[in-house]
Amino acid sequence: MTHVFLFGTLCWPDLLDLVGGASCRAGEEAELPGYHVTWAKGQPFPAIHPKAGCQARGILLRGCDGQVLARMDHYESGFGYKLHPVTVMAAGGSVQAQVYLPPDGLEPGPEWSISKFISIESKSLQTMYNN
Repeated sequence: MTHVFLFGTLCWPDLLDLVGGASCRAGEEAELPGYHVTWAKGQPFPAIHPKAGCQARGILLRGCDGQVLARMDHYESGFGYKLHPVTVMAAGGSVQAQVYLPPDGLEPGPEWSISKFISIESKSLQTMYNN
């Protein structure tokens, strides 16, 4: 079983339920020291990059099984993201986990906003299903 730190689109519970599947556990708030989350420059998705003095906020999924990891790998691989080991801070202290880091060369853009992402995606889904 693997612990995974999520920082971007999969912090939206509705999307995590779809991507993670039935065996995906609920996440808990956590932070990844030394990282910063932005929109990927020129892209409609987030990126996480090392940045001293910062704390990337997200969620920690504890004990992900092989099926959940395969589903998340499939989703994240479309953006070129791959799992890397990290130490995150959760309510009970530090936890060894994995995080999906972007491919080399993906530059940071403006500050990431999950609420803006949800708003954009919700409008897009409404348009798609109401036409």
